[in-house]
Amino acid sequence: MKSRKEAFTLIEISIGIIISALLLTGILNLFSSGMKGSTKGMAYQANMETATILMAQIEYDLLKTVRINYPVSATDPGDKQKMAQWQFYKAPEGIATVTYQIIDNNVVRDVELPNGKNQKSVFGKGLNIDINFLHFAVNSGTSEFEILKHAMWVELKVDTKYDKNVGKNEPIELNRLILIRSQL
Repeated sequence: MKSRKEAFTLIEISIGIIISALLLTGILNLFSSGMKGSTKGMAYQANMETATILMAQIEYDLLKTVRINYPVSATDPGDKQKMAQWQFYKAPEGIATVTYQIIDNNVVRDVELPNGKNQKSVFGKGLNIDINFLHFAVNSGTSEFEILKHAMWVELKVDTKYDKNVGKNEPIELNRLILIRSQL
């Protein structure tokens, strides 16, 4: 009696390869979309960190403010401005002037110290940033005793530059009203 060996036929091997190729394609597509989502999430997180750090620095500077300097281009202190300047106390140097403005899609913080030296910080390198400042003063108190309170409304928008691999990203928008504690 002859024993017959069992083996795979060419058709069975071809079908196995096709099924394996389809499964592998699906897994790679899943991995690719996961990587794209991860990259988008990391870009969103970087935008949020940049916006939060910048807004915290502006708030910190404004809380130490002693005088708001109106931009030369402002016709009305109630107009939104792309640039703001104020003076604050910086120990141990004394009164320093800080200027925030947009230069090449970055926010530049320039602190002029009383000794004539400057300290520059750039926020948002490689990002699209838009910032608006709105300074206003409010009278509070009774008619016999008026108190003039100053405040700054800050609008900040941070967005990544468009990347075809990531797609459209949601911009981060932060708005904050900061009351100025000590105003000369």
